[in-house]
Amino acid sequence: VEEICEWNQERGCTTFDGELEYNMLHEELNEYVFAYPKTITDKFGKIESEEELEAKNDEIVEFLQSPEFLENFRTNQLDALGDLVFVAIGSMYKILGDWVGVEEVMMAIISANNLKKADKDDGGKIKKPEGFVGPESIIKNIYKEMAMRKHFMICVDNLGYESSLEKRKLYEVLTDRVAEKHH
Repeated sequence: VEEICEWNQERGCTTFDGELEYNMLHEELNEYVFAYPKTITDKFGKIESEEELEAKNDEIVEFLQSPEFLENFRTNQLDALGDLVFVAIGSMYKILGDWVGVEEVMMAIISANNLKKADKDDGGKIKKPEGFVGPESIIKNIYKEMAMRKHFMICVDNLGYESSLEKRKLYEVLTDRVAEKHH
């Protein structure tokens, strides 16, 4: 979690933009959804016509039953899921502004899920037990605590930084974990 947050900070990705976050998460989810056809396309290229599909049909069927297909398909799925987690953690960091808060939120979610038993519904999803309380109230408290930790400064001298800072403007102080390691 800390490394993902540092990655975002090093690249100036510290401001939450709901539309951008949605688009990035959507892109990664689509990568997961389309892992199956991507695996076939990676092997055979884009099939342009019914005739081409008919000509490659036996070869495609053989590939779908091979260990190579399963290995490549699972690799594509894992890449997409990893990217989805990476973007989601980055989004959480942008909301909370600190990797510790992200870890606290994740622990609240894990703790709530640990209260679930092994009972599954007809679709295979683990059921919530009677009286289950989700992690939302804990997450809300974490968010409120992180919001109270924010610090602000007023620019009184922008010499050398005229294009970035305006005098007498209020700025939120952002932590820079990378810079802290060097001081």
